Amino acid sequence: MSGALLPGGFLGVDVFFVISGYLITGILLRENEAGSYSLGRFYARRARRIFPALILVLATALVAGWFLFDRYSYAELGKHSALGAAFVPNIGYWLEASYFEPGAFRRPLLHLWSLGVEEQFYLAWPLVIALFGRRRWRVATALTVIALLSFGYCLFLTWTDPTAAFYSPLSRCWELAVGGIVAVAAQRGRAIPAPQLAGLAGFLLIAAGYLLVSADGLVPGAWALLPVTGAALVIWSGPSTWAGRLLASPPLVGVGLISYPLYLWHWPLLAFASYANDFAPLSSRQVVPLMAGALALSAATYWWVEKPLKRRSPWLLLAGLAAVGTAGAAIAAAHGWPQRAANQAHGRWLTAAYRELHERGLASAYRAECDFQEWHRFAVKAAIDPACTRPGARGTVLLWGDSHAQALSLGLREQLPRGVALAQVATSGCTPALPAERPWYRATNPAIRACERSNRAALAAVERLKPELVILTQARFHEQTNYAALAARIRAAGAGRVAVVGPVPQWTRSLPEMAAADWPKVPRVNAVDLDPSVARTDAAMLARPITGFRYIPVAPALCDRRGCRTMAGRQLLLVDEGHLSPDGSRLVASIVLKALESGR
Repeated sequence: MSGALLPGGFLGVDVFFVISGYLITGILLRENEAGSYSLGRFYARRARRIFPALILVLATALVAGWFLFDRYSYAELGKHSALGAAFVPNIGYWLEASYFEPGAFRRPLLHLWSLGVEEQFYLAWPLVIALFGRRRWRVATALTVIALLSFGYCLFLTWTDPTAAFYSPLSRCWELAVGGIVAVAAQRGRAIPAPQLAGLAGFLLIAAGYLLVSADGLVPGAWALLPVTGAALVIWSGPSTWAGRLLASPPLVGVGLISYPLYLWHWPLLAFASYANDFAPLSSRQVVPLMAGALALSAATYWWVEKPLKRRSPWLLLAGLAAVGTAGAAIAAAHGWPQRAANQAHGRWLTAAYRELHERGLASAYRAECDFQEWHRFAVKAAIDPACTRPGARGTVLLWGDSHAQALSLGLREQLPRGVALAQVATSGCTPALPAERPWYRATNPAIRACERSNRAALAAVERLKPELVILTQARFHEQTNYAALAARIRAAGAGRVAVVGPVPQWTRSLPEMAAADWPKVPRVNAVDLDPSVARTDAAMLARPITGFRYIPVAPALCDRRGCRTMAGRQLLLVDEGHLSPDGSRLVASIVLKALESGR
């Protein structure tokens, strides 16, 4: 997660990969030329360098989670600890990725994905150096081919499966290979032209990446060229340039010494603090001392853990890491030990229950089979289940929209008259719209492609089913959709009525987490952190002329001057900031169907 001032701050990992590739390749090349090359010694050094601080951070995270986390979060932390100890966390996060994926601050060990990529890379990298290292031109050729193939694969995956592109070692190894190419060039005495200018250009490229790229864009992809090229230029410009002298200054050298433990400590501290703060946004007054604490912990780890264990047997360190990983796996297998006091206190059981519902129990209620995006990977389906658009014996209603339309599905299915089927084409993140022709370079964007397929499939379903009613809904900002044109096309395709359902009440924070913070006195009406855009949308839609469709506002039935309802039946209205719970779906569906029956 990056801040508003540096939206592309997460690109620091790309710089890290280049530096790592440069340093390790240089070491391997020197040993290979000196005849002292040994895979055993290489991996022993890696163990002594990586394992001690990692063992400490993983163990500390498990202890802290015992006292802080609910059962669901603690089971997840245990699993991620085991994956981190095995150096495959990137694979785990890749497989877990979902449209309904929890925020980054829920995962104290999320940052270890990059360490996993690096260590997977170094399983194969020494073999490449051993094969080509005697002749450096062959090394340079091999690294260049590897970098080009990996970069091409990265571009392909970024457009087709961004989650895979972000976490896969195959789509990331070009960044480490670029560092290796610079190491070969430096050892061959190949000076970069205009080194002073190259160093400046490198810093500017890195800064441009931090300022221009956001996590909402398609990354890594071509955007990664900014930090990768910038880091390569800065390194290659050499130690005699102003850039080299800056990097060799005592403050930066000091930070460099503790950079690895700082990398390990900074994110868990932020994540645990966010959890203890009920996921309310952390203020600068909170973040600054946390980062100061991270620096202090990193220095202590370097002097009292890394240095003393530097000469320990790598087998002993491996045993320690295996013990921590086994402990994490045991916690995951025990489902987070729900009998812990932390799971009972402060409404933690409530957040655990809704997280489990949110991440595991909604597929059936929302009909994930009717979504053109895979829920657990940001990948596009070729088609949805044919049952999603099956007609009913006594008629058909079509539900068309995004994940908020999915959330309405359960309540509508249960309350429609017997024999009337609810056909559904609803894709996460996709507002209902007329299909548009896209340039090839935009059509290959998986998010756009999923929406185009979804909207085309919905319109085709209208033409085939001739439903007596089409219900359109989306998360918010309905006023930005041309519903008049869409409704005209729907009716021309053979549908009867068209209804647009307004947004449900939404909060800027998770409703279950807010309820847990107020536990045991959960307010039945809450205006704290209520999203004001919902009221603005209703006002805008009701103020403008409506042609060819009916607009049904939902929020006025659930809100008053005190705020909006938080409960629906026996459940909270929402499972997160804006998606309806099953009971919430039933309540909102009854409001919609009653409005349709009344003709208001």
